[in-house]
Amino acid sequence: MWNLKYRKLTNEGSKNTNNKYKQGDFTYKAFCEMNKALNSPAKHLYVLGEFIESDLNALAVVGSRQASEYGKKVCEMFVSEIAASGITIVSGAMYGIDMCAHKSALSVGGRTIAVLAYGFNYVNRFNYAKHVVKEILDTKKGVVVSELKVGEPAKSWSFPRRNRIIAGLSKAVLVIEAGSHSGSLITTDHALNQGKEVFVVPGSIFHPNSKGKHKLIKEGATLIDSPKEIIRYLNKA
Repeated sequence: MWNLKYRKLTNEGSKNTNNKYKQGDFTYKAFCEMNKALNSPAKHLYVLGEFIESDLNALAVVGSRQASEYGKKVCEMFVSEIAASGITIVSGAMYGIDMCAHKSALSVGGRTIAVLAYGFNYVNRFNYAKHVVKEILDTKKGVVVSELKVGEPAKSWSFPRRNRIIAGLSKAVLVIEAGSHSGSLITTDHALNQGKEVFVVPGSIFHPNSKGKHKLIKEGATLIDSPKEIIRYLNKA
């Protein structure tokens, strides 16, 4: 993909560091911190780009692939302000809320991490993802990662499995929209198991994209209506 060099990290260390942590190697540090949080650590992580120190204080933004106009407006409002404050945005590079989150972060010069459910060589097959991935790399405003080998295609299990990576790379999760069976709920389950805060933006009781997120609120997730609350929380983290 675009003849870019990638880095392969393993749970024994990094090829590029002779399995030793080097001062300032925030890519390897992010990988190690992520794996400490996971019940099922990643054996490998393939990385395009370089993590910087601020990426260690990141927010995952998740939501429906069939995003409503309300969801898109909320995503743009929240993410643009949060990313402009210096907090990195993590999402899954799918259409819908994921793409809105990545684009909104980039639009204000913020950083974003795209977690793919397929190998890097398959990015060009997903029109909704390839332009954003290219912008992340061309502008050096973030990182693209995948647990799958470079030539490995997406599989039925790879999308839900990558959600634990999204949660693991983040300090908290923001749910924009989620139906009753949304994959976003998989991400929040991982986040809660990792002891991380889950924030939920409320929605219309008449819209199916509110069913899953309202259930989260009933179960104790933090209802939120301002991006400033997340900024304050993460600045204290």
